Amino acid sequence: MTIAMTQDIDGAATGPAAPATASKAPAHKRHHVKISAVLAITWLVIVVLAVASTPILTHVGLGYDMQNPLSALQGPSAAHIFGTDSLGRDVLLRLLYGGVSTLIGVALAVLVSLVLGVPAGMVAGYFGGKTERILSVVADVLMSIPAMLVLLVAFAIFPNNVNVIMSLMGMFSSAAIYRIVRGATLTIVDELYITAARATGLSNAQIVFRHLAPRLAPLIYVQASVNAALAFVMEVGLGFLGLDVTPPQPSWGGVVADASQYISNDPWFLFGPTLIICLTILSLGVLGDLGNREVPSFKRRHKSDQSAPAASGPSALTRHDAMLEVRGLTVRTDKGIALVDDVSFDVCQGEVVGLVGESGAGKSVTARAVLRLDANTEATGDIIFQGRDIGGLDESALRQLRGRRIAFIGQDPMLALDPLFRIDSQLAEALRIHQGLSGREAKKQAVELLRSVRIDNPEQTARKYPFEVSGGMAQRAAIALALAGNPELLIADEPTTALDVTVQMEVLGLLKTLQRERDLAIILVTHDWGVVADMCDRAVTMYAGEVVETGPVDEIFASPRHPYTAALRRSDPHLQAVGTRLLTIPGVLPPPGERPVGCRFAARCELATDECRAQHPALDVDETSGRAARCLRTAALEEVAAHE
Repeated sequence: MTIAMTQDIDGAATGPAAPATASKAPAHKRHHVKISAVLAITWLVIVVLAVASTPILTHVGLGYDMQNPLSALQGPSAAHIFGTDSLGRDVLLRLLYGGVSTLIGVALAVLVSLVLGVPAGMVAGYFGGKTERILSVVADVLMSIPAMLVLLVAFAIFPNNVNVIMSLMGMFSSAAIYRIVRGATLTIVDELYITAARATGLSNAQIVFRHLAPRLAPLIYVQASVNAALAFVMEVGLGFLGLDVTPPQPSWGGVVADASQYISNDPWFLFGPTLIICLTILSLGVLGDLGNREVPSFKRRHKSDQSAPAASGPSALTRHDAMLEVRGLTVRTDKGIALVDDVSFDVCQGEVVGLVGESGAGKSVTARAVLRLDANTEATGDIIFQGRDIGGLDESALRQLRGRRIAFIGQDPMLALDPLFRIDSQLAEALRIHQGLSGREAKKQAVELLRSVRIDNPEQTARKYPFEVSGGMAQRAAIALALAGNPELLIADEPTTALDVTVQMEVLGLLKTLQRERDLAIILVTHDWGVVADMCDRAVTMYAGEVVETGPVDEIFASPRHPYTAALRRSDPHLQAVGTRLLTIPGVLPPPGERPVGCRFAARCELATDECRAQHPALDVDETSGRAARCLRTAALEEVAAHE
């Protein structure tokens, strides 16, 4: 039998840097956006500084209630830039003094909405479950209450107390911010770099503040700008109705209300307040538009288990020198749908075990369940690592294992690394956590880690962002991140899927070399039998969420004992003859929740009988050879193989 072998290459990837994902806007548009932002920021700074100067104006005797009836309702002049009101008071001075209460009220509304909405949204999106349900109910209640009615009641209780009214407005606005931040968090927590951070051993607080919050910062910035504009309109509206401050103390809305009474006789009286209010709201909108451009647990088995197979005596698979023992692992969604059923295998020190099968077979779910990396899942079964049951550990104890004893490498290196931080910063973070190094020492060790994974010019690469390096180099950096805690077991979830063929060979060669040098045990998730042949000592074939065959690689290649394994081998592109039609397995995998009662491969198996379709086969273990197969037709398969 021909076995496709991959080349063991230790050289570094030298491909060109990956292009940025977002295309750049035309130069004239970038210039336009930049000018708009500068003008908006400049105006807001001028407004804030001018309002902040009111103590100086008071000190020099320019108060907001300086009346001069002889100068009433005068138009703009050198002495009164925006004219005077009906009592001869300077409109500009009243706007400056009125801006104090207006800006403080807006700041309070925005601050309260962010303080309440952002943390709640992040917590709900990150942790999910009961916490999310409770917070979502509170947000729904807030959004269902007529805010204006409550604000009017508050004004009756706290007359002319703009701080209380605007704080209440911020509380109601926090519900909308909560929903937006929660939705964005739900999307981000599923990204691979968050999983990699969790697998590295970072605490939930470290992940949230260092990796989640920076990704949410632009969204929060936009929402803060939008909320500020809305709060500004609300505060001016309250002032127009006389519900914010006590006369004669001015506010921007109060000045507009005074001017509206004389709009026919003195339209210039309204011009100044309107101009300042409109420019301020427009500036906040411009900034908002610019920003817009720019853990699972092991629990008791779910009771409604209608399709779970019978126990298969997994203890017979145990080897006395096993480092990791997985026994009867079942992983379900939060709706009780089984993703994998009764999975059992073990891994010895220095051994490479391959989890093989089609996409959807349950390989990645099984591998990630060892470290409990998938959110919104429930799992049962035993996971024994070096004699210790880690399946029931709490999150704090599990973090002591992640990265230090068991490390994880994901599929796409560009997603496994946080795009907001340089490579050395991410490596140094893991080194500080696992090895207790100082910041400077961690940066030096980060460069050495990059050198250990065969990266040329590691000093230069360390200072780059993930999107500035090629895919192969990013995967090497991800491997270095996994090695930062000197783990004993490495879980590699299809580490070459996102890479081209040449780089795949280099990365696999690197993993093979590191495995020999460090005596690592590796769980390698793959669908490539050539990789299995080159890298693995044992193979575990999975189909529709369960193990259908396991044993030493050379014996499985020589004589598969399950029709699915044999069909996968026949469909291996490496074994196809040039000019012939590519062999495939007819049919598709049964999805979770729709798996048949009998053999799950029966619908696609040429050897299946009525007995296969009616009876779910147990995992038949050969204690002498250490092989196991879940099939009623093993003898028939061997007979067919003998005649080929």
